[in-house]
Amino acid sequence: MVMGMLCVGIGLRLVGVALAGTSDVFRVKSLIKGVIQYGVTNNNSILKIQIDQDNLINLALGNDMAAKVPKNEELALATDCTVDMKIIVYDTTTSSNLATIAQLVVVDEVSEPGQRDRISQFFVPGAGNSTNGLTGGTLLMYNTLDLNNSDCVKKWTGTMLGVLGTVVPGTNLTLSFTTNIVDTTCTNIFCCSTNVMGSTTNIMCCTTNILHGMTNVVGGVTNLFDCTLTNLVAVINTNVGPVDINVIIPTTTFKTQGKKIGTLIEEP
Repeated sequence: MVMGMLCVGIGLRLVGVALAGTSDVFRVKSLIKGVIQYGVTNNNSILKIQIDQDNLINLALGNDMAAKVPKNEELALATDCTVDMKIIVYDTTTSSNLATIAQLVVVDEVSEPGQRDRISQFFVPGAGNSTNGLTGGTLLMYNTLDLNNSDCVKKWTGTMLGVLGTVVPGTNLTLSFTTNIVDTTCTNIFCCSTNVMGSTTNIMCCTTNILHGMTNVVGGVTNLFDCTLTNLVAVINTNVGPVDINVIIPTTTFKTQGKKIGTLIEEP
């Protein structure tokens, strides 16, 4: 009886190990080319954009799209032979899945020894965060699988089309206005000394010349100039929150590069 219980216990542990998913991991190369709606009401336009491998990794991890991607983070295909296939962000240092970008769900396929051609749903479960991320979409992929003698993936190419949902940060806009106001006027009157010689009085600048009972007023000089400056500075901050953007993708190719780069073991 004890031996029977022992055998059952060992069997359960082995079943638990067998249920863990083990996948071969291949480096993937891709450049998504798409179009988005750009502009505001009554002033819209179609804008062409590109999402490269680093952009895609950053969105999946919730990072700024332009951030530098560490060397240990790879865009990759994880495949349990031909059954469980997904696009992930693979950490080559820890042999772990940092984020699942898409699960490839088979719609239909045709096959022959060494090759399978299939249509899959490119299912995006959502990754990243509320300001940088992948939110879903409606996507299909045509896959070509070259297989080895064990009927497992040796080389893979997928051509995707559809709509990819993304979220990106808004715009922080700061406007600064400076106004110079001159609001005070200064008066400068130049007058000089008075010289008295005989019967003549000479006043320089504001000049009065008296000669033999006659008065000649030459006049004076009055300078008016602005002398006070007031600066007014107004700062306006405009913050726009995260923006959901749907990217229409007419066609984009994903393909594996070289031999597998690692093994991924994930608990169910």
